[in-house]
Amino acid sequence: MKGEKMGKICVPIAERTLHGASRAIEEAREMADLIELRVDYLKKPVLKHLLKKGGPPFIITNRRRVEGGKHRGTEEERLGVLKEAIDLEAEYVDIEVRSDRSAILNLLAGRKETKIILSFHDFERTPSRKSLKSTFDQMAQLEADLIKIVTLARSWEDNF
Repeated sequence: MKGEKMGKICVPIAERTLHGASRAIEEAREMADLIELRVDYLKKPVLKHLLKKGGPPFIITNRRRVEGGKHRGTEEERLGVLKEAIDLEAEYVDIEVRSDRSAILNLLAGRKETKIILSFHDFERTPSRKSLKSTFDQMAQLEADLIKIVTLARSWEDNF
């Protein structure tokens, strides 16, 4: 219907090997509108072999452990993978708002055609609406292309 927003299917790929990730990506291409490649799960993140043109857009995510991720290297290495994703023209790169502010600004400045998703995660609770609004306002000041806020709902009311 005209003006109606349609949902999209995003398939997360969280494989440990290049072969496993390649296989999962090929399977996901059939049904996904977006593919979230969780680079933090890979033993060796080799993006140039995974970011094939055509098919659904990729969201490249390289989560730190404190954000629920599996990244085992240094922060410099983690950010380097996100920068590589931009250089390889990934459609989206997701960086956590709790990352170093200068790192976020560097990614935003060098984003080229890649859209930057600035994300916030609280896997223990849903903060108050006032707190979430404050978080959103702070995130909006950084002028990312998209803002993503994820919280854990412990009650029905947490969903509204």
